[in-house]
Amino acid sequence: MFKIPVDDLTEDSFCRIPKESLLAGLICQTCLIIWDEITMQHKHALEAVDRTFCDLRDNSDVPFGGITVVIGGDY
Repeated sequence: MFKIPVDDLTEDSFCRIPKESLLAGLICQTCLIIWDEITMQHKHALEAVDRTFCDLRDNSDVPFGGITVVIGGDY
């Protein structure tokens, strides 16, 4: 859903979501995301989503651009 780059994920990666896309509009209207099995993801994936959401919402002052993200998994 977030178009996380899988093959070339780095510490500076962004998700491939154009600002003018319908998905970007949906993300800008979102107030809560529940992300299960986060422990199965590389930390750079979470960081890429954070950077992308901040960019899409033009709000880099708070994590994930102000979207509340509930993460879960087997720790």
